[in-house]
Amino acid sequence: MKYMGKERSREKNLLFVLHSFEILFSSGKSHEEAVAIIAKNGYGAITDDFKEILAKTEKNQKSMHSALIEARAQTKVQNYRLLLEYLAFSYKNKTNILDNIIDIEKKATKEQIIMHKKYENLAVTLMEVYIIALIPAIILNTAIISIKMFSENELLSYFGTTIPQISQTAIASFYIINAIALLGIVFYVYQANPNNR
Repeated sequence: MKYMGKERSREKNLLFVLHSFEILFSSGKSHEEAVAIIAKNGYGAITDDFKEILAKTEKNQKSMHSALIEARAQTKVQNYRLLLEYLAFSYKNKTNILDNIIDIEKKATKEQIIMHKKYENLAVTLMEVYIIALIPAIILNTAIISIKMFSENELLSYFGTTIPQISQTAIASFYIINAIALLGIVFYVYQANPNNR
């Protein structure tokens, strides 16, 4: 669970980090300076990653290139892995990374838009299914309550036959199951929301 929490944090903060790197490299900052700035800002698990990278390089445990490659191996977030790979490559080969940063940023933005659209469609579909299933259940429950309000003689005049008494447990069960179903949908939609990752 802790690992999944870190991955969600990386996904959530990646676009902010990419934008920060774009600004930093555009203003002429070196890799060391850019990494140090990201390590001081509040980008969740990514900030923690860069703090670790910085600590390893400052203690001469690893080169910047090795520390970045090592950090890359600790995540499965594809665009973040790509960022770390490009940072390591450009640091080692002294190449300009700005265009790569912009490309990753565009790619990540596009993927996030698609993800939000999928989430919106999922939420709408689930609520439509819930409403469709709820309408006949409400009609049935209303009928049950109405029936219970009549005496047997009145039922004879309305239906020409007697209807077995429906227990209070059946009605209570309807409300409990309905409430559980609604809470389940709300929780599922909340979990699927990219903003909550």
